[in-house]
Amino acid sequence: MRILDHSDEGIEREEPIEDIGDDAEFEEDQEEGKVSSAFPFIHHPTQNMTGFGKLSPPPPSESVNRLVYVVNFLKTKGLSETHFPHLSFLCPGIFHSDTDGIESVFTFSSQELGASPEESCGLIYRCPKILLNNVELCLWPTLHFLLSLGVKKLNSANTLNAHLINTHVEKLEEKIWFLESLGFTEQESTTVCARLPAIFGYSVENNLTPKLEYLVMEMEWTLEELKAFLQYFAFSLTKQIVSRHMHLKERGVKVQLDRMLVWSDQRFYTKW
Repeated sequence: MRILDHSDEGIEREEPIEDIGDDAEFEEDQEEGKVSSAFPFIHHPTQNMTGFGKLSPPPPSESVNRLVYVVNFLKTKGLSETHFPHLSFLCPGIFHSDTDGIESVFTFSSQELGASPEESCGLIYRCPKILLNNVELCLWPTLHFLLSLGVKKLNSANTLNAHLINTHVEKLEEKIWFLESLGFTEQESTTVCARLPAIFGYSVENNLTPKLEYLVMEMEWTLEELKAFLQYFAFSLTKQIVSRHMHLKERGVKVQLDRMLVWSDQRFYTKW
């Protein structure tokens, strides 16, 4: 089985695991006394509520104290003010959660995942919901499952790893069952997932199945040919697969699946 390796930047995926770029920027409130945009669910007593013309009541002191406590705790773990707007936007519940649970996630990241403090913060930044997940019920079983498949470098702080670690085993197994339903052996299925773990982020119903149907029914390729280029599933159905297939079909040309998709637009349309 031949599987080509490509970086995330070189492949356009349809419905990928959510990608938050490393260059994402967040504005910090510089005015003294202004409530930080890191916490949009808290309003200043003199600030109008959006969409209402009334002043919002001041938050309970206990809630504010809890929020400040969690923020300071997260700072001790390496997260900074610049991280909080993003964390709050994606998962505001973090700031009302139990710090014992947060501590257990950082311990898991360090001791089980082998991540450095910087890598742990990077993973959490890309998928803040990790902090709300149960280590024993989700994070550890998922890590054990991925390692058993042969997925490597899960400690690296990238979007794919962050969301993989935060996914329940049952969801991951669905992709392996899908491949087996196509005629792949168990060994072939696990090898594919280990080499192309991004497949775990694709919906079987909305992504994998439509691409498979188009491959077999419209492009008239066989499953054996698909096995030689599993990255097919990583490309956009509408933007790349269909458009390039129709372009070649109109010209009476048929090329190998990898050449049809891996080449850049400039190289592809210049050649054909």
